[in-house]
Amino acid sequence: MLEFSPPGESREQNGEMRVTTNLVTGKIHTNLTVGVDTTTVKALEANQDLCSTGLILGSRGFVVNAQEAEKLGAGKTHKRRLFYPFFNGRDLTDQHRGYFVIDTYGFSERDLLQDYPEVYQHLRDTVFLDRANNRDKKLRDLWWLPRRSNEQVRKAIRGLGRYIATPETASHRFFVFLAADVRPEHRLIVTGSDDAYVLGILSSSPHVLWGLRSGGTLEDRPVYNKTFGFDAFPFPDSTEAQMQTIRDIAERLDAHRKRRQQLHPALTLTDMYNVLEKLRANQELTPQDHALYDAGLIGTLRELHDDLDRAVFDAYGWPQNLTTEEILARIVALNAERRAEEASGLVRWLRPDYQAPAAVPIARVLEGFVEEAPAAATRRKQPWPGTLPEQVRAIKEALRGSPARTPQQVASTFRPASRTRVGEILATLVALGQARVVGDRYSL
Repeated sequence: MLEFSPPGESREQNGEMRVTTNLVTGKIHTNLTVGVDTTTVKALEANQDLCSTGLILGSRGFVVNAQEAEKLGAGKTHKRRLFYPFFNGRDLTDQHRGYFVIDTYGFSERDLLQDYPEVYQHLRDTVFLDRANNRDKKLRDLWWLPRRSNEQVRKAIRGLGRYIATPETASHRFFVFLAADVRPEHRLIVTGSDDAYVLGILSSSPHVLWGLRSGGTLEDRPVYNKTFGFDAFPFPDSTEAQMQTIRDIAERLDAHRKRRQQLHPALTLTDMYNVLEKLRANQELTPQDHALYDAGLIGTLRELHDDLDRAVFDAYGWPQNLTTEEILARIVALNAERRAEEASGLVRWLRPDYQAPAAVPIARVLEGFVEEAPAAATRRKQPWPGTLPEQVRAIKEALRGSPARTPQQVASTFRPASRTRVGEILATLVALGQARVVGDRYSL
């Protein structure tokens, strides 16, 4: 056990520094924190494949300003798009710099030379020179491509109209919607969801407090650790009405911040949350703070966050007056509860149509009729049999009375199961005339 008094609020008065302290009592954990042990949590299957860092370019030659982009052909008619708005952490916390990224993912060197000769020369003059003496042969040979394109984040946001982002390192933890065509830099943490319900949960005090405790620090700024902060964070088991309430508030929160910044281009999210933090701490506002308060309508921002917190606490079924340590303890306990559920086969997918397409309602028209699969929340994974005859029977049972499925979808109904092995058995069933295949989907 440890009992000590770390520095609390420091304030200078009349040339003297007055320091207050806060008493913390408890066990020292492996991450050197005192209080609730957040290191015991583990990633949840329900959150998998949604959260990732952005692109690692490996050269500033990929980044251009608006004038350079126009000179290189942005806006002209081409077979494929190459220029995208580019955001890093500072573009969210401070003012957006208006940069674009030349996203060459999926392009060959020949594609660039033939279809984008100006871009090709620009990249030869910049990126190629950066890579010419690199010890990594792959970077030298594929010099025109980003260092790490991060296919996980590309897949997670593909087909969405917007996605959620937060700076990896920032003084305040906030989450915003970005347009789908914005390319995120690796200092942004991206969540592949366009659902304002997800934005609302992430923006609420339970998750913000969890992110602060489970993350690290860079100098004096908190760092969001997506492995603990997102992957292990248990979302509430909300009713449809609760989800819609949270969605509505989160939409208003995101729109409010964007609207105030649109009306006051110099206003940053850091400015807004600096003043909000002072309000919550009952600190006196300076004349500059008052100007920011008026520009950002910070009183309204505070009200939106308070409404959101009340809605999220209600969704969890928690009292509204919990302390930070009580909130963290409940999150740790709920993580363990969800892991036990998932071990038994119940997974509360955040985005089931993307994460587990075989486990969500799927309507299809086949030979003149429509079928639906069971809902994701009620589908439980089955153990994978140990012998071949049992595996064949299990796969046929999984296909019986269900829509046509891909090998991946069939494999996802078992724990654990090899997709390759399932594919081989499905192909054998087709060869024996005991199943049929259309495209990559199998049925009885």
